[in-house]
Amino acid sequence: MKEDFFDFVNVEEGSGCVHVAPGHGPEDYYLSQHYKLPALSPVDDEGKFTEEAGFLAEIFVKDADKMIIENLKENGYLLYNGWIVHSYPLCWRCKSPLIFRLTKQWFLSVDEIKDKMIEENEKVRWIPEFGKKRFYNWLKDAVDWCISRQRYWGIPLPIWVCENCRKFEVIGSLEELKNKAKSKISENIDLHKHEVDKVVLRCSNCGGDMKRVPDVIDVWFDSGISPWASLGYPYRNKEVFERLWPVDLVDESQDQIRGWFYSLMFTSVAVFGRAPYKTVAMNGWVLDEKGEKMSKSLGNVIWAKDALEKLGADVLRLYYCWENSPWEQQNFSFKIAEEVRSALNILWNTLLFFETYSKENFSFGLENLKIEDKWILSRLNSTIKEVTNHLENFEFEKAGRKILNFVVEDLSRTYVKLIRDRAWIYSEERNTPLSVLKVCLINVSKMLAPISPFLSEEIYQRLEGNYEKSVFEAGWPNVDEKAIDKELEEKFEYAREFLEGTLAAREKARIKIRQPLREVYIPFDVGEAKILIQSLANVKEVKVGAEEGFIEIETKFGKVYLNTNLDEELIDEGLFRELVRAIQEERKRRKMNVWDKINLKIDESEAALKILEKFGEKLMEEVGAESILVDKLESGKEIELGNLKVSFDF
Repeated sequence: MKEDFFDFVNVEEGSGCVHVAPGHGPEDYYLSQHYKLPALSPVDDEGKFTEEAGFLAEIFVKDADKMIIENLKENGYLLYNGWIVHSYPLCWRCKSPLIFRLTKQWFLSVDEIKDKMIEENEKVRWIPEFGKKRFYNWLKDAVDWCISRQRYWGIPLPIWVCENCRKFEVIGSLEELKNKAKSKISENIDLHKHEVDKVVLRCSNCGGDMKRVPDVIDVWFDSGISPWASLGYPYRNKEVFERLWPVDLVDESQDQIRGWFYSLMFTSVAVFGRAPYKTVAMNGWVLDEKGEKMSKSLGNVIWAKDALEKLGADVLRLYYCWENSPWEQQNFSFKIAEEVRSALNILWNTLLFFETYSKENFSFGLENLKIEDKWILSRLNSTIKEVTNHLENFEFEKAGRKILNFVVEDLSRTYVKLIRDRAWIYSEERNTPLSVLKVCLINVSKMLAPISPFLSEEIYQRLEGNYEKSVFEAGWPNVDEKAIDKELEEKFEYAREFLEGTLAAREKARIKIRQPLREVYIPFDVGEAKILIQSLANVKEVKVGAEEGFIEIETKFGKVYLNTNLDEELIDEGLFRELVRAIQEERKRRKMNVWDKINLKIDESEAALKILEKFGEKLMEEVGAESILVDKLESGKEIELGNLKVSFDF
């Protein structure tokens, strides 16, 4: 006996007896079936005691607690009473106490299809993989499905029972219902409870009246049959259903193992003998920033409407496809989501860069590609290939990260910086880098469209024009395998690491980026990718080896050595770069377009004359000057170039 009641009784304390209510809980009911105990349930639909409960009749069950204790005490049956804290079922909406009640219901038997469901589960791909084992555990312990509910709204349970002989019949279609009804049914009958309950059938067994049972169907049954019921199959859309079935993916939270995932599997195996889906992706819970469950009572709920208003739909959608795997718990943070907004702003600014420099005299063409053009096109096609694979395998977070990494690190922080001089409005070779940039932006808009549709659409329309065709009609980007050069990408990755080391050495020496330096030594040759270091670190030469006495910085791939010694030539070029920067900032302050020409005036001084003698023509080209006049200036912008001062105006 002790072994049988092991989970119910602690023999170390109390009376050693266990209270069993077979009519008020599944565990107690199964126990009563085993030991052949009567199953009493003297509670009605309103939660009140019935006449079976004697003096408690018509009293709400929770209101009767004290009355029962007093009655036991008066009759000398009470040994002890007291208060303990324990878990108790409550209504999720109003928190009212609930009570289990034994009633007659309709069930679907699981035994006939359980083994087949387990077999079909082995054919399904689960993301993450542990979902397969969890679902197996649920299937092997599955019990008969109670599909009836005592509610008003819902699909009426299509079972009619004869009032005389109690024969029941399940109706399978509206047409069958019309044929078996005693009276004619309207063609436009509303198939809900208030109308269907009026339909009376004639019993085929005894000729008596058959009326529908008052129940509706469990809503999980609705969801289970939705893939074909929503199409009207098998009476309508047969070809559509058979083409789409089984579905490629269902995507829901992990608690749906006992919910939607199960109802889909149960109904599909019962009807078609196979799994309804090829892949199941399970989402993790979204919690607050501290990892706590969101609750109105805790005041930590983030409403979707508020998040959309603050972040926008594109940012919010991409945030979910960037921060972590879909099945992992996500601690929702506006602060972290702002990182995604920043990345999309970088994409937008890259578009504006293209629009700014392509407004005048731009002609699309991909001739005479330079090494940086070949590299970014290789990175673009590698990214398309990787993102396609991630999306096809439902690895959304990897797809989002790959897209943003390409936009931020490859396109904006590397390629755009490398082509600034080539893309300049008066450059003779500007068409090629701008064309490459356009190709990249168009393909990014296509890759990003399923995740951030609004921004993607706007970018695509501004690049392709006229709003005649949506980005979603343009098709998924194709991979140009010939454009992929993994060796070149690897060399640029090495060069990017050495660039970071060189910039760190500059910072250590406190030398501004506009001041050119003579040379930097790197651990090994990176080929033509050295242009990345020369251009973005502003050094004349990139050499292989090590040099004592230079600024030394450790990188992932070895040490870099930066020569920070300045000669007169380097100093003069640094002064020239500072002057260009100052003039460009003044142009920007005056809100001039990049193609607007200026007539530059520079105050006559030793520093100005020295700069103009060496860099006069280059200065005109880089600041968009039609002429340079050297004279005494009574007003203008004054800047410091080293220990010297120069004034200019235009």
